[in-house]
Amino acid sequence: MNFLRIKETINAIRQGIEKRYGKLSALPGVRDSFRRIDYIIQRLDIWIKDKELTGNDDAEVFLDCFRDRFDELEKMLTEIDHEFTKRSTK
Repeated sequence: MNFLRIKETINAIRQGIEKRYGKLSALPGVRDSFRRIDYIIQRLDIWIKDKELTGNDDAEVFLDCFRDRFDELEKMLTEIDHEFTKRSTK
């Protein structure tokens, strides 16, 4: 996995949300998902830099959690986008 690409993608998603909907503070669930994702990325980044990723059970759990949080974020954004589109077409 290209960790730098993942971090860039998360930041691009965050910027896209802020551009379309305004500050993340207006979307508390999304803001909380980003808080969790940022923490996971921070921890994984440390393990990668320290070359402690391989054989690291904590890192494996964090990667699983990252996948779950990202899926949760994707679902929330799809629902928000659906509502936004529905309102803007009225």
